[in-house]
Amino acid sequence: MKKIGVAKLFSLQELESLTGKTVGSWRKDIRERRIDIVRLGRLVRVPEEEIARLYNGGFVPRTVRERHEKASA
Repeated sequence: MKKIGVAKLFSLQELESLTGKTVGSWRKDIRERRIDIVRLGRLVRVPEEEIARLYNGGFVPRTVRERHEKASA
């Protein structure tokens, strides 16, 4: 039997904590078809390979500190 590679899938909340990019921003990218997703019923997941593609393409997440500074201003 042929083995199938299994990719790690991230929820939008996991991506927010990993990258500092908000869930709303991830949803906007999905809506505008900037990133590939996997739908599992109602659930939306982003494959690990897609995150690697974004980082290798120059995606630079904001730090948590920058996000808090902007919210306080």
